[in-house]
Amino acid sequence: MGATVSKLDKELVEEYVELTYFTKNEINKLYNKFAGLDDRISPDNFAQVRLDESQLKQLPEFRANPFLHRLIEVFSTSDALEDGDRSLSFEDYLDMVNVLSEKAPFNLKAHYAFRVMDFDGDDFIGPADLKWIINTTARNDKQRLDREELKHLTSAVRYL
Repeated sequence: MGATVSKLDKELVEEYVELTYFTKNEINKLYNKFAGLDDRISPDNFAQVRLDESQLKQLPEFRANPFLHRLIEVFSTSDALEDGDRSLSFEDYLDMVNVLSEKAPFNLKAHYAFRVMDFDGDDFIGPADLKWIINTTARNDKQRLDREELKHLTSAVRYL
């Protein structure tokens, strides 16, 4: 991750300030963080370069996040998402960290939390989603729940 200095167009930064809960300084810091993940990114082409999950995992705030792949799927504007292109543009990244910021209102956070947890995209958090959520959170590199444990936990959660 190289150090870069933001040279984003001032009018564009002002637009981002209007559309997010961030200040100019915070937007410039976020741009520098994003641009530092890929040497190809410059103020002239940052809108065209997309970062994939492995690049985003270089950031401490996403390194151990078990839902990063879902965050990318929910916030990505890629036309090739169905083809497995799980990547974010700077504006996708800005949208995502905006929602995750402490300044974002509860209803916005709740809306996106629901979208992240609705793994099958049917607008309900059903048994299949609960299995995904439990499997995603209750595992590590060496161990995961067996079928019976997963079934028991899913049933228990559904009846809370």
